Order: sequence, then structure tokens, then C-alpha cells
Amino acid sequence: MSLTQRIVKALEAILKAVEASGSSAMADGMDCAHDTIYRALLIDSILAKVSEIAIGLKMLLGGLEGGYLVLDDTVIARSGRGKMWLPKLRDGNGHYCYGFGIVLLIWTDGKVRIPLKIKLYFGEVSKQELALELLAWAKEKGLKPDYVLFDSWYGSKKILKQIYAYGWSFVTRLKKNRVLRGKQLKRHRGPYWTKVGKLRGMDFEVKIVRRGKKYYVTNDLDLEDKEIIEHYKVRQAIEEVIRGLKQELGWQGFRYRTEQTIGGHLGLGVVAYGLIEVARRESKQSFYRYRRGLISGRIDPPLDLLDSLLQTA
Repeated sequence: MSLTQRIVKALEAILKAVEASGSSAMADGMDCAHDTIYRALLIDSILAKVSEIAIGLKMLLGGLEGGYLVLDDTVIARSGRGKMWLPKLRDGNGHYCYGFGIVLLIWTDGKVRIPLKIKLYFGEVSKQELALELLAWAKEKGLKPDYVLFDSWYGSKKILKQIYAYGWSFVTRLKKNRVLRGKQLKRHRGPYWTKVGKLRGMDFEVKIVRRGKKYYVTNDLDLEDKEIIEHYKVRQAIEEVIRGLKQELGWQGFRYRTEQTIGGHLGLGVVAYGLIEVARRESKQSFYRYRRGLISGRIDPPLDLLDSLLQTA
């Protein structure tokens, strides 16, 4: 793995920037021109470099085994179609807007959260296909999570089968119309029950726990009901990551107009988040408090972590 000085400078800028919504804002107060940061976004395969750094940060935390992989997506709204001819997508509030989507894979142990890889979604490929690509990448890199977590939207037969084929365990929720033992889940009597069986179209057994209108499912049949629900709660970590990326590290408000520059900018945010997470673990500060320290100059950007990665790469 090799990093150019432009990427390192851009990372320093985004870590320290009060406003990280673009190269000009990020260069404010830095000893470099905004063009230096902008050119970092144009480096070939910058998203691949970002993912390699993220894997390196995970290695610094103790290897590739254990913890959780979490999948989710978010929408970046724009004011119109623009020159990219953006599609209309449904945002987290159920409203339709012009924009593009991001499918994100993170790792967490329940405390530290490392964004690993992103896929941009412009409507031409389904988000589930992109999720499968992210999981295939994680398998190729040798990650061995205790559990893979995601919400019911990603609980398709294809994704569940792929995770099972990898030898991994999943914990997710199912929609009420999924079929178990010939009946939709909502048709099984009682608001509280636990059942083991095969979902329609699946060739392996799962354990399903109903709690009111929520249906939790796992392929780890040894888990207790309470454990299944507790594992699923860890999924909240990815929503916190997305919130931090949007509020602090430039994932909204930028005006780039090509897939290359958008991907580069978002990728810088991914690495910056991971650097903060690894560094703040030692200081026992929250993500937001550590970020305030970077902005104020009280804390130096943890770029020394990049040196550690280069030495072990």
C-alpha cells in the first residue's frame, strides 16, 4: 500500500476542518491550496486505497477475526438531477428526492466503529447487489466476523444464503410476509414466540423470535432469544457512523459533479472516521469530543497511524 502526499494532506485537512464540505472549505487554515486537496480526489483507485487503509486500521485493533460486520445505506440528496442525471430516490424519511445512494459496510466490536468500504448507487444496480459485493470483498480480505447485522430490507434470500455459504452467522429482522412452514410470519399465532425452521426458498434452518410486530432471525441456532435481540441492537452503530460522516466529515453539502470526485471525497471521510475511532480509543473520548479537539488544535491529527499501516503493509 502506498499513499501520496496529496492524500495525506487531504486527510489532514478533513480531520482539522471546521467545515469539511469541499476542498476549498477544507483548505481554509491549511498550509496548502484547495487545488492540492481537489487533485487528491482525482487519484486513480482512491476508493480502493481507502479500503486498504480501513482494513489496516482494523488490523491495528487485533486482527481480522471477531466483532460484527454491519450493512446499511443512506441517500445524499441534491437539489436537482444536474449534469449527472441523478435518479429520484427515497430518503430515510420516506420522501423522494434527486440524489444518489451509498451502501456502507462497517466493522464494530460494539465500542469502536471502523467504516470499511462504500459502494455508490446511482440507480443502475440494485443496492442488494452492491451489498453482496461488499460482503464478497470482506470474505476475500479474510474478515471473520462473529455476526453480520443488517435491517429487514437486506434480509433477502440471496443475501442470507451468501452469508451462510461463507460460514458466517447473521442476525437481522424479517418482514412479516416472509413464509415459515407454509405460513407468513404474521399468520403464526401469538405476539411472542420462538420457532426453528426453514424459510421459503432457503435450504438451511433459522431461529425466529417474534416480539410483538418485530421478527428477529439468525442462523446461529444456539443463541438464546435475549442474545439474538441484544446482538441486533449493535446494528445501531452504523447509523451513528453515518450521522458522524454527514455532520462532521463532509458527507453532505459538497458540490462535486463527477462520480470520481464524489467517491474520492466520501472516501476521505471514511478514512478520517476510522483514524478518529482508533485514536480516540486510547484517550477514551467520544467521537465528537475528539473531533472538537482536532478542530481547535488541541489534538494533533492522528496521521502517525498511517505510518504504522505503511510499515506493516
